[in-house]
Amino acid sequence: YLGAHVARVKAQGVQWALDRSAQDGLEPQYVAVLDADLTPDSDYYAAVIGRMEARRELGVASGLVTSPGQRQRQAVESFQRTDLPRGGIQVFRLACLLEIGGLPPYAGYDGIANVKAGLRGWHRQLFTDLVVEQVRPTATRFGSFFGFRKKGRYAWSLGLNPALVLARTAAYPLRSPRREGLAFILGWAEARWTGPAPCPDEEVRQYYRWERPQEYLRAAMDRVMGRDGEGFV
Repeated sequence: YLGAHVARVKAQGVQWALDRSAQDGLEPQYVAVLDADLTPDSDYYAAVIGRMEARRELGVASGLVTSPGQRQRQAVESFQRTDLPRGGIQVFRLACLLEIGGLPPYAGYDGIANVKAGLRGWHRQLFTDLVVEQVRPTATRFGSFFGFRKKGRYAWSLGLNPALVLARTAAYPLRSPRREGLAFILGWAEARWTGPAPCPDEEVRQYYRWERPQEYLRAAMDRVMGRDGEGFV
């Protein structure tokens, strides 16, 4: 389905660029992704790479994504975490990308790449002061109901803990449009009973089942206690 196809195209594109660089005698140190519906400033990638150069432990990074809100004002998208770079504008240190086996060629590639990098000890960072505008809110190209059904299918494929599935179902309706939670749980249930096949990467499924809920709990506790830490924007 479309998400898996896009992931394969991106993975093949990244590999082609690396192969071409080797043919031309180049030695790239970073690999960047840019989706067509995002419009970064001309110095965005230079800014991200400059910060990664200063922090050698950073394996993946990105800026913050905004999208049109009410009256077309740009609004920060909900549920962005400062330790989970956004897929449409991710920048990878090449050593990190190679260590995780390249860009994952299956649906949810961006989140999976973040997970695999973290499991191998690489730090991940979303820079909240580097803002990139998106032409429409995430997952709404064909309407929010379709998009959030697809998110639910992704959640099933990745093995997201059922407790977090229920938490997201409850959280999404807190913003407009209100049907997003229903669409999400419907997509998850459809996938559970009819497919798609689960993500083939066992360590990723184990992470989403057991580690991701603990991360959300720590982030929530940090916010409640007023502590600094990686958490929601």
